[in-house]
Amino acid sequence: GFTVRLLTAGPDGILCTFDDVIEAVDMTDANGLYLFECVDPGEYAIEFLSEDVPADFTFSKPNQGGDDALDSDADTFSGKTGAFTVVEGQDDDLSIDAGIHLICDNLTEGGTIRLEQDICAGETPNPLTNWTSPTGGNGEIEYLWMFSEATPIFDPNTWTPIPDSNSPEYAPGPINVTTYFIRCARRSGCVDYQAESNVVIITVLNCINTPNFLMISAENNTSNSAEINVHWMVSPENDLFNYFIERSFDGTHFVEIGQINGKGNINGYNEYDFMDKAPKLGKNYYRVKQVGLNDDPVFSDVVEAIYRDNAAISNDIFVYPNPAGEVLNIESIEPISENATVQLFNNVGQVVAQYQVAKDAPFRPMSLSNLSSGQYFLRIVYNSGDKESTIIRVIKK
Repeated sequence: GFTVRLLTAGPDGILCTFDDVIEAVDMTDANGLYLFECVDPGEYAIEFLSEDVPADFTFSKPNQGGDDALDSDADTFSGKTGAFTVVEGQDDDLSIDAGIHLICDNLTEGGTIRLEQDICAGETPNPLTNWTSPTGGNGEIEYLWMFSEATPIFDPNTWTPIPDSNSPEYAPGPINVTTYFIRCARRSGCVDYQAESNVVIITVLNCINTPNFLMISAENNTSNSAEINVHWMVSPENDLFNYFIERSFDGTHFVEIGQINGKGNINGYNEYDFMDKAPKLGKNYYRVKQVGLNDDPVFSDVVEAIYRDNAAISNDIFVYPNPAGEVLNIESIEPISENATVQLFNNVGQVVAQYQVAKDAPFRPMSLSNLSSGQYFLRIVYNSGDKESTIIRVIKK
């Protein structure tokens, strides 16, 4: 144990000087505890005998940490506390103590860290890494990372320590404001983190508060399925978004066909799927409108998907609806490569409707309003005669 002395002032009348008077002596027990009982009122100091401190150890700095019940009170050189007063009838004062630690052979250089970077609010930056390691002193290196959202000028009294950050590298979580980081270091046995690295800044930019569309695609599930799946991916979402799926038959005029609520994941990419169960034969166009709480809508790119029905397609020519009502729509996957004639025949081979279509021009809808219900055949005849005619069976309702 430690020898503990209760002192009063000597002939010079000043405590904690060379002529202090020893009033009582105690030894700390196995738990480091001691107690002087029945002490008369007066002014005293406690001395923890420095000769009892093990080799390679020294007294801890007094009054570090702000909790008097835990902080050491002994002077690092003499082992004596400051003067205190005992009054009549007071309770035991168990806060007067001393701490020791290994003699510190501390670092002289804190090393350097990186990686400065720019991010949008709510994004997770890349980890901050060790560029050069701390040097000087002896013993295991211990680390403490600190941060500030207010100033790049390091001050250990105003910057915030990061708990459980004893590592040469540090991976911050999502950051919403520009933040400064520094890595402090010390050798094992040292009290002070006296070696600091450079300051690294994570700059939060004034990004538009909408994630970016990274990808959008649409495709028919199977060749025989009247469904088209629309798939899209966005970057981390920093707002509460809704996604409105829009479809167009001509690539220009869009109508809303569905809605999906955003996932709100700010730490990674977000992927979504929507199944269009009512596409038309031929080309369908899709885009996604993204709407946040406070921002204007943002639209994805337009993508194209083709729904193929083997009963209503020939040589990449589609007709719809089929069975048809008053109007039959005709569509080609690609513009036709030469002039052609569109003809509609009845069951006995009579031409009941026809029109001309020029090279690279779109097909026009064909009116069926004057025709009776029944079976017809649509034929597209290419004027050069070098390309095989297209024939599609059509039902008029």
